Amino acid sequence: GRMVCFLRHPLDYDLHPSLPEFEKKDNWLTRLLADWHTDKITFKELGIAKHVIRQCCLVVQLDAMKASIDRIAAHMDWKYADGMTDADGDQCVQDALMDAPEEKWIDHDTPEWKTMYTNNLFDCQLYEISRSAWRHQTQTIIPYNLQMSRWEDDDDDEE
Repeated sequence: GRMVCFLRHPLDYDLHPSLPEFEKKDNWLTRLLADWHTDKITFKELGIAKHVIRQCCLVVQLDAMKASIDRIAAHMDWKYADGMTDADGDQCVQDALMDAPEEKWIDHDTPEWKTMYTNNLFDCQLYEISRSAWRHQTQTIIPYNLQMSRWEDDDDDEE
C-alpha cells in the first residue's frame, strides 16, 4: 500500500495543532519521515525521507490539485456519487478546490527567504524530490482497472 501525501513548499507550512511538534523547529517534514526528532539533521535523514517519498507515497502537489485528484481517483477506482455524471463530478471537484490555499511567493533575495531556506534546507530539497516523484508517477502509477486486468491475466496464465 501507499500513503497519499499532500505536499507543499516549506515556505507554505502552516502546521495544524494536531500534528507532532519536535524539539528542533527546522525541517519538519524531513524529521517526521526520517523519525529523527531531536538531533541535527544530516544527509542520512534526508535520504531516508527521500526514500519514503519515492517508495511509499502517492504524491499530491497542491499546485496541481485537480490533476492529482484525478490520478488518485484512477489509481483507487473512485467513482462519483450515485447518479452524478462525470461533468457534475468534475464541477464538484472544481468547486471544492476554489478555496484551496494559495502558494506564497517571495523574492529569493530577501532576508525572509534566506532565513526560511537556511532553517529548512532539507525540506526544500525534499520538496523538489517530491515534485520529481509526482512527475515520475505520471508514468508509473497504474490505474485500478489496469491493475485488475493484469491480475486477471496472471490468473489465466496459471491455469
